Amino acid sequence: MATDISNLWPLDAIHVDVRTPRDILLMQTGQLQQATKGLLESQVHTTEAKEGVSHRFDIIAPALGNYRHSVMTVKHSRDMPYPTTISSIADTLSERMSTDINRQYTEEDFIERVREILGSVQVVAVIQSLLARIQSAKSASVADAPSEEQ
Repeated sequence: MATDISNLWPLDAIHVDVRTPRDILLMQTGQLQQATKGLLESQVHTTEAKEGVSHRFDIIAPALGNYRHSVMTVKHSRDMPYPTTISSIADTLSERMSTDINRQYTEEDFIERVREILGSVQVVAVIQSLLARIQSAKSASVADAPSEEQ
C-alpha cells in the first residue's frame, strides 16, 4: 500500500519575486543620495568574466572631484546569482578568512549582510569623513571669496 507523501519543498523559502544582488544594490544607490541631500552618491559597477560576475559598490563625492571609495564587492557565478560572496571594508580578519560568513545563499541572507555592511562603523566613518571634507571645502571657498567691501 502506497503512503501519501506531503509536499517536501520548503514553501516558506520559495518566493517568485526574488531580486538579483545587482538589483538590490542599485536600490540602495538612490537612498544614500537622498539621505545626504545629494552630497554623496553611490554607484554599482558590474563586470562579467569567465569566472563569474562582480558588482563593486562605491560611494562617490561629486564635490570632491568625484572622489570614489569602494565599500563592497559582490561576486557570484554567471548563471546563478545565489549564492553570493561579499568582501567589504567592514570585514574583520577572521571574516576575510572564512567563506561561511561571507557567503549568502538566499536573497534574505544577502539583504541582511548588505544592511550590516552599510550600517557598519567603517562605512559610517567613510560617509562622515566625506561629508566633513565637503563641508570644509565649502567653508574654505566662502572664506576665500572676495568680500563686497573691498
